[in-house]
Amino acid sequence: MANYPVLFLSIIKGGESRRFTEHIRHSGSTGATIFRGEGTIHNKVMNFLGFHESHKDLLLSVLPKDHEKRVHDYIKDHAHLDEPGSGVLFSFDTTACYGNEYLEIPFDNRREDLADTQAIITVVDRKLGKRVVTAAADQGAFGGTVIHGRGTGLHDQTKVFNVAIQDEKDIVIMLVETAIAEQVMAGIAEAVDIDKPGNGIIVSLNAPNAVGKVFRDDLVEEANQ
Repeated sequence: MANYPVLFLSIIKGGESRRFTEHIRHSGSTGATIFRGEGTIHNKVMNFLGFHESHKDLLLSVLPKDHEKRVHDYIKDHAHLDEPGSGVLFSFDTTACYGNEYLEIPFDNRREDLADTQAIITVVDRKLGKRVVTAAADQGAFGGTVIHGRGTGLHDQTKVFNVAIQDEKDIVIMLVETAIAEQVMAGIAEAVDIDKPGNGIIVSLNAPNAVGKVFRDDLVEEANQ
């Protein structure tokens, strides 16, 4: 089986993303996409654990599978995630990756370990999120959620007066039937020219327990024929 890359998701205290991104880079990543969240749980237990601050930074990064353990070990040791309230880091095996020449592996619907539904995550420049959703809908996807973030990758930085500025990003998340996942990702890739360095990345993950209307029946039936 191909060595599919791994998607890392980190949730840390607000304002800690710059330091944490440096740890991610030292452990083997070329960058990450950051977006902000607000905590909604407030009780004595959460306060004791150190999560009483509502502002959180969430980081997405994609790395080779054989780096997975090393990244976890490095981050645990250097970011002190074993201390209460420092944050969490977890990883998911992907089923495809586009937009990174070193990690790119196309979707293969012949794999026996695929779930019936795929979660497709696309990271592109701000204002391209709607284009992603439209391209996916043309291939049978049923909507998507757009989240705003900022990039830290090598290709994602511009400079003003020699000061690096992090580009704003759109993160688009959608669920699609596995039968049409390949054509949906191909449509997105073409719409945003994903193979051009710095234009973004697309990954898919198994979503075995998805609930809700996530695809158009007519196009799924056509793909299965």
